[in-house]
Formats: sequence, structure tokens, C-alpha cells
Amino acid sequence: MKLDLDKNLSRVTEKAALAVAPLIGNKDKMAIDKAAVDAMREAFANINLGAKIVVGEGEKDKAPSFFQNEKVGRKNKHEMDLAIDPIEGTEFAAQYKPNAVTALAGVEKDKMLRVPDIYMNKIVVGPEAKGKVSLDKGVLENLAIVAGAKDTSIDELTVAVLDRKRHQDLIHEIKSAGANVKLISGVDLIWSIAAAKGVAGIDILLGAGGAPEGVLTAAAVKCLGGDMEAQLCPRNKKEKEKMRNVGINNLHKTFTLNEIISGEKIIFSLTGVTDGILVDGIKDNIPQSIVMRRESELKSYIREMETNYSITENLKIS
Repeated sequence: MKLDLDKNLSRVTEKAALAVAPLIGNKDKMAIDKAAVDAMREAFANINLGAKIVVGEGEKDKAPSFFQNEKVGRKNKHEMDLAIDPIEGTEFAAQYKPNAVTALAGVEKDKMLRVPDIYMNKIVVGPEAKGKVSLDKGVLENLAIVAGAKDTSIDELTVAVLDRKRHQDLIHEIKSAGANVKLISGVDLIWSIAAAKGVAGIDILLGAGGAPEGVLTAAAVKCLGGDMEAQLCPRNKKEKEKMRNVGINNLHKTFTLNEIISGEKIIFSLTGVTDGILVDGIKDNIPQSIVMRRESELKSYIREMETNYSITENLKIS
């Protein structure tokens, strides 16, 4: 995966953020999703790439989105699989709340786990605890492992958890173990990245969020050298059937990071829609992005950048 490809894929998320910028705060989630999807499709049409959307978000809330197995790019040849979320945090963008982003991840074809649009339980940590934590271990054990890996105590750890009723028992376990809880209202993708990067005061992310966002998370975490495990959480027969339809017959399987993203060559791009903990929203027609490219276990690149569309089409990397 060459530099011009990750530059071009970053343009896809940037164009989506730019298209959404005039609509932020208008309370029209459908219009925001449509603007992002349309802008992404137009951007893909200008890239010399043959890719397929294998993981997307939108089915759950009936929002405008990409079709499953939709082909994008100018080439007919299937070279890359994509996971994509045109707007992660549509409600946040509609209400002008922080941390809305647009994101995508690409890997070699057939190297990305196909998941249905259901919930996914996950644990995300940084490089220090790589290969040590597991969803098959208890909360207290995982906290002790991370504390030991970071040479600190459990009461110094902060765990990001979505503020949902389904997490009441999890939150109680974390607090009982002595760790701090950061309740987040949504967009767990960015908080997962924060845990993997060790920023915003987050050491671990635990709990269930959307499975498509979980695959995006895995791509970013692998680029960052962190670790993650995940379990799909079907709530009924229909969701179990959705799992089987994408080839997942073991309904209780714990997926490792390398099972979610089995490819070594990864591109991940995230652009801010509203100001947030990782990137800010559009300012003076300039989007802020984080672009990651992984070539192998020993070779990854992470760039925080701005592209000034009001002046030039050249990247301004900061």
C-alpha cells in the first residue's frame, strides 16, 4: 500500500467531513448521513483502486449508507476490503456535540472479519498489555494485568465504558476493583483509539458497542501496536442468523485482534466532524485527520495532518 493510496483514502474521510460541516447542529441525522455517504462515493470514484465495502454501518438505524459488498474505486479488480463509517456519532453531529468523526479502514482482500450490524463486546488496551488481557479473563484480572504492565496500581487506571444500562454490572465490577470509570455517551471508536494510544487519560476500553465500529477499531489498534479482543453479542434468533449469514457459526467465539484484522497491510483514516479528544472539526475549510498505515509488524506510520482545501490540494502535515 503506497503513500499515494493512504493520501487518497484520507481524502475520502476529509471530503465527508467537509460535506457535513454546513449541516452540523441542524438536528437532521438523515441529511448528515446522506451528505457524508454521497461525498465519500464521489471521492472513491476518483481513486485508482478496486475495493469492496465488507463492513459498514447504517443497517441498524436505516440511515443512508453503503451497500454490503458495494464496489468502490475506478478499478474493477478487487484489491482491498474496506470497513467504513461515514459518520461515527451522527447524533453528536446533529446536536453539535463533541467527538463526531468519519472513518474508514482498508486491508488486503479477504483479510477483514465480516460482521453483522449487531453489538460487539470488546477490550482494548495499549502496547504495554499486548497479548496479556482477554475477555475470557475476569475484569479484576484484566485490570491487574494492565496495572502491572504500566507499572502502576489499579486505582490509578481509568476505564472507558459506554454509559448504557447494559453495562451496569460491568461498571460496578470496575469500581469495586478500585479503578476509575470514564462514562462515555457514544462514539466508542475514538475512546478505543485513546486507550490504544494512551491519551485522554484512558488506559482501557471495556464493554459492548457496534460490531462494525469494532472492526474499524481493530484496524486502528493494530496500527498502533495495541491489543483487542471481541465477542459478538446476538440478542435474539434474528441476530444469530445474521452471524451465520456472514460465516460465523460459533456464536460464543472470542476473536483476537489478528482474527478480526488478519492482514498485515492496513490503512486507517479518521477525520474530525466536531471538536474532540483526538481531532477537531472543520476550521476555515481545513479538516484535521489521523492517518495510519501499517506495512508489517515492525513498520507502521501514524500521521496527524491538516489539508487546506481553501488554498491547495497538497497535504499540509503537522
